[in-house]
Amino acid sequence: MRFKVLFSNVRDHFAVTSVFKNEITLFGREKYESLMPLILEKDIPYIQKQIDDNLLTYKDLVTFYVYRIHEIEGNKDMALNAIMSLNR
Repeated sequence: MRFKVLFSNVRDHFAVTSVFKNEITLFGREKYESLMPLILEKDIPYIQKQIDDNLLTYKDLVTFYVYRIHEIEGNKDMALNAIMSLNR
């Protein structure tokens, strides 16, 4: 498996995540915050139940984490140097 550096304290991550600009913009802060109680600090069986009950979709789950990584890595004080590997 090969990894491509998407975020770095020395690179402009906004240039790299520009491919997700539309998805991140459409997803937005409000949707992110509304999904937080369904996702953060939850175990996999809980999240799977939310999906089974149609309270959450896989697309929203993935977009939630892409949005979260984008926001956190964009803040140098909070950056975690996350590694993202995405299939096209």
